[in-house]
Amino acid sequence: MKVLQINSVCGTGSTGRIAVQISDYLNQKEIENYIAYGFGKSDRPNAFCFGSRLDAHLHSFLSRKLGWQGKMSHIPTWRLIQYMERISPDIVHLHNIHGHYLNYKMLFQYLKKKNCQVVWTFHDCWPVTGKCTQLDRYPDSERDRSRKSYLEKKAAFTSVPNLHIVTVSNWLKLVAEASFLCKADIRCIYNGVDTEQFSFCKSSIREQYQLQGKFIILSVASVWNNGKGLDQFIALSKKLQEDEIIVLVGVTPD
Repeated sequence: MKVLQINSVCGTGSTGRIAVQISDYLNQKEIENYIAYGFGKSDRPNAFCFGSRLDAHLHSFLSRKLGWQGKMSHIPTWRLIQYMERISPDIVHLHNIHGHYLNYKMLFQYLKKKNCQVVWTFHDCWPVTGKCTQLDRYPDSERDRSRKSYLEKKAAFTSVPNLHIVTVSNWLKLVAEASFLCKADIRCIYNGVDTEQFSFCKSSIREQYQLQGKFIILSVASVWNNGKGLDQFIALSKKLQEDEIIVLVGVTPD
């Protein structure tokens, strides 16, 4: 069996690290696997970069000006398809296919033709929306093509018969089940935790920071800004302090 993961990056950022962790696990099980990604560097022997920063910048510019997010990068996507022809994967595992590096229509036309098993991990709502968040948020656009984009995504993503969707939260699972992909095999698998690195242990942190008798809510992200809800967490922390609930915001560096 051969497994191919496709993501914007390899080894960096949240999804890039997840792809590498999955690859390491498959290596332990002696399962042949590969990672195809859009841009950046990687020293992994099973990784293939099919895009470039220049193409990503051009794709980003046209996306911003014309709303063509996910519709450019024809040459990089052609390279990806040629790579897939060479390795002939049995399972194609998609992560984030947005990010100005891939033409999703070309990819799904190929996946439909090959009729292989496709696993798609949803890390956000991009696959089932015309455009996530507001027009001025990533991926930002000066023109509102959200309805057209929604219909084009629906036509492309529902064309693959062997589609298995994995969501990283139960809330996202409910969103997927209420979308045009409701007929796909949808399952929730939470992001894993390395129990050798993170485990329960005795700690004096409550005494150190005078948190005895208080309930602590910890939120962590690789980058914290208002787009990730930082302003909402700050407002929540001020409100909940009255109820002896402490909200802590943590940052995980790349």
